[in-house]
Amino acid sequence: MVLSGLLVSAIVGCGGHEVYPVQGMVVYADGSPATDLENYVVTFESVDRQATSDQPGVSASGTVKADGTFTVSTYEANDGAVPGKHRVALSPEVQASDEAVGEEIIDPKFYTFETSGLEVTITPGTNEVTLTVKRRKRQ
Repeated sequence: MVLSGLLVSAIVGCGGHEVYPVQGMVVYADGSPATDLENYVVTFESVDRQATSDQPGVSASGTVKADGTFTVSTYEANDGAVPGKHRVALSPEVQASDEAVGEEIIDPKFYTFETSGLEVTITPGTNEVTLTVKRRKRQ
């Protein structure tokens, strides 16, 4: 009985919600990997577990690698995301001064959950997701 309780605790994690591995790739509309988005931050916000006055929301994030791939973390490195629907934002790396680093390569609409239009559903097991983004229009 004690052993099964410990196993459940290990699966659920220190944050109290079960998470599942998430691996993904950021691509452009033509399907090519967004290799120029290295160090951009991908953030998942749980629609089902948003912040309330008595509980924090649950989110996961990861960094885009040189090949356009990413993994997300919620409680521990690369542990994944909680199951359910998530809104997704993708933005340039931010330094301690809260200023974006580098050139804005994609349309700024992808920087916020409200405007990105990106959503994913995480299910039990390993999740493979593809996020399709558009380049920023030059003026």
